[in-house]
Amino acid sequence: MTKRIMVIDDEPDIRLYLAAAIEDAGFEPVAFVGDSLLASVDEQRPDLIVLDIMMPKRSGMSMYRSLRTSGEHRGIPVVVVSGMSSAADFAREGFRRLVPDESIPPPEGFLEKPVAPEALGALLRQILGDPEGEAA
Repeated sequence: MTKRIMVIDDEPDIRLYLAAAIEDAGFEPVAFVGDSLLASVDEQRPDLIVLDIMMPKRSGMSMYRSLRTSGEHRGIPVVVVSGMSSAADFAREGFRRLVPDESIPPPEGFLEKPVAPEALGALLRQILGDPEGEAA
């Protein structure tokens, strides 16, 4: 069964680009629909979420906190994408500046924008396993 990846980004072109990269990597992209993150996650049942940090209506970090504090959703891996800091800076100290609550673990991955499709595919395979290997 193909793993489902939900893309949450406020830019339609970025969503389309990431969805194409996800599909090229052998995974199934699914859409964030509606206004409620947790309701959409319940409906779409993603195996992983690719989440932008900077969005106008609700920040990605606010959404991340909601996922990590929800008993039903806290186990879903999250890959954060952003153009606001380097991956090394984010991993080292950027995440804790945005989410100072030590009880909330960091995301499973971080990629800088613009996201290289090969890097996204490699990270998804690292977190979820090879989609081609599941059919065997």
